[in-house]
Amino acid sequence: MKKKKSPVKVVVPLILAVAAAGVGYKVVNRYIPSKEVMDGNEYFGTSGGEDAAVVLPDRLEQGKALVKDGTAYVEYATAKENLNDHLYKSDEEQQVILTTAVDIIKLPYDSNEYTTLTGNGSMPYQIVVSQDGNVYIALDYLAQYTALQYSVEQKPLHIIINNQWGTKTFSNVIKEERVRLDADIKSPILKKGAAGDKVTVLEQEEEWTKVLTADGYIGYMK
Repeated sequence: MKKKKSPVKVVVPLILAVAAAGVGYKVVNRYIPSKEVMDGNEYFGTSGGEDAAVVLPDRLEQGKALVKDGTAYVEYATAKENLNDHLYKSDEEQQVILTTAVDIIKLPYDSNEYTTLTGNGSMPYQIVVSQDGNVYIALDYLAQYTALQYSVEQKPLHIIINNQWGTKTFSNVIKEERVRLDADIKSPILKKGAAGDKVTVLEQEEEWTKVLTADGYIGYMK
C-alpha cells in the first residue's frame, strides 16, 4: 500500500520561499527611488489667491508674502529680520517707520502716501497693507532703501528675493535629475532638473547637493 505524502513537507518549503521573496523585495525596494511628486502648492504653502511664499537665498518662508493688485508685498517681521532691520511697526499709530542715515519715513497702513522729515509724497500703490491681522510692505518701495532684487513666480505664487551679494557657487545640470525635498531617494520630488539648467549650490554633501533652482525650489540633487 502506498503511503500518502505529508502536506506539511510541501507547505513548509512554500512558506519559506514566499518569506524569502518578501525579504528580497524589501531589500531591493530600499534602493528604488521614489516617484512621488510633491504638489507645488503644498511645498510653498499656498492655496491660491493673493497669498505667496518668500524664497530667500538659503531657505523658504511659507505664507510670508502676498501679491495684491500686481504689487508684491512681504510680511513685516520677515522684512525686518531678513531684509532691513531699520523698520519699526506701531499698531497703535497704524504705521510703519523706516529710518535711514538722514531721514525718518512714516508709512501709514493701507495708504499710498508717506511722510519724511522734509515733506510728503505718494506712490502709485499702497506702500503698507494690513490684511488678516498681518502687515505687509511693498518690495518696490523697500528696494529703494535696501539692497535687494526680486522676481515673482506664478503657479504656485512665490517671490524669490536675492539680498546676498557675496560669492556664490553655480552649477549646470548635466543630465535630467530630480530635485528632492530631502537628501533621500525616498523623499518626494519637487521638480525635474533638465540638462543645462543652472542651479545655485547651497551646500555640498558627500552624496547630495542642496540647491536653489532658478524658479525658487530649494531641494537636493544626487
